[in-house]
Amino acid sequence: MFDSPSDERLESNDVLASATSNLPHGLSSLRHRDFRLLWFGTFASNVGSWAQKVATSWLIYHITSSEAWLGIDAFASGIPTVLLLPWGGVVSDRVNRRNLLIWTNVASACLAFALAALVFSDRLQVWHIIVVSGLSGIVQALMVPASTSILPSLVGERDTANAIALNSLQFNVSRVIGPAIGGATLIYLGASYSFALNGLSFLVMVVALVLIATVPAVKPMSESVRDNLRDGLQFVHENGNIRTLLFLVMLAAFVGAPMISMMPALTKSVLHRDASTYSLLLSSFGVGAVVAAGFVALRSRSSPKPCRAVPYLSIYGVCLIAVAFQLPITIVVVLVALSGFAFISTMIRLGTAIIQSSPDEYRGRVTSLQSLGFRLGQPLGSLIAGFVAHEFGVQIAFWTFGAIMIAAVFIARQLSTSLRTHKLMS
Repeated sequence: MFDSPSDERLESNDVLASATSNLPHGLSSLRHRDFRLLWFGTFASNVGSWAQKVATSWLIYHITSSEAWLGIDAFASGIPTVLLLPWGGVVSDRVNRRNLLIWTNVASACLAFALAALVFSDRLQVWHIIVVSGLSGIVQALMVPASTSILPSLVGERDTANAIALNSLQFNVSRVIGPAIGGATLIYLGASYSFALNGLSFLVMVVALVLIATVPAVKPMSESVRDNLRDGLQFVHENGNIRTLLFLVMLAAFVGAPMISMMPALTKSVLHRDASTYSLLLSSFGVGAVVAAGFVALRSRSSPKPCRAVPYLSIYGVCLIAVAFQLPITIVVVLVALSGFAFISTMIRLGTAIIQSSPDEYRGRVTSLQSLGFRLGQPLGSLIAGFVAHEFGVQIAFWTFGAIMIAAVFIARQLSTSLRTHKLMS
């Protein structure tokens, strides 16, 4: 007698479960079939998105020869996400998160294929790119809270910390691999293939999501969307622990922003080096970030302690101050790598604590506020750092932001009883 298709699928799952049961602890969340699907699908999608970013930026500058249009494109993609993220969190808590992710990835694939068709037909104009960037920002506002808040239901509370660390690992690896693939595709095949590659990467994500078997039930909500948003804000307001964690996320993004945004000015004005050194420093930050994600994953047998994010933020502040001195380039590279390590270590610990401190019915709204704080903090910090650097010099900007980081962390630690008393903080 032949096995039924369902029997074959069960047998295949048993084989996979057996193969992954011996994974080291640092990969423990990959023992869960549904998380493996999500992880590999997200990695493919991120690689494609970075590849498209390379083509988009190049095409905008090629068409317009204007730096302003590059800024307009970044604004068009970022502002809708920032404005709509809280509402995206509400939607994530009201509907099936897997289905929401499927449809947002389908929409993203359609946008990428639309750009590919416009380039292939030689009809692309810069306003097409801006419109697609704006629509992509809207889709991101729906996608980000759902993709973060779905993790505990796929791996369980015990492996949530490891899942977040491995997600950070794949994102930082994709930001290294994606631009390289995007550059090669752009040079040897053309921009239309870069966009088509991104569209296919979103479809890979859709297939992964369709194959996910764990579909958490949605708690029925009779309130309106606006009432849900108000309820989520009230929940955060009444939870001092989560308020502190969200504050630290925004603090890290705001005060830590100059390390990346002001890096070209630091390279040229302080270190007196060229673009090759700038590239080296960016790569060293990325290497530190990848090492941090792997390090936290290996140590995630118990959930990462948020209180340990405090010294990492202090280390980041010290690195901000130190890199602005005219030190040998080897030391600067090490300091930048250390800052990447400290930054990602902080974000993983805070992100894990935020998710684990939030009941499932609130996770979409809470994680949307986390993303909102991060996405607001970085551009605002970069803007202010730019003005400080213009008026007083690059070194003063780095020293000022480093000192603010250290002082703010000290004050937050002294004022927040939740950092010392909550069980997640011990």
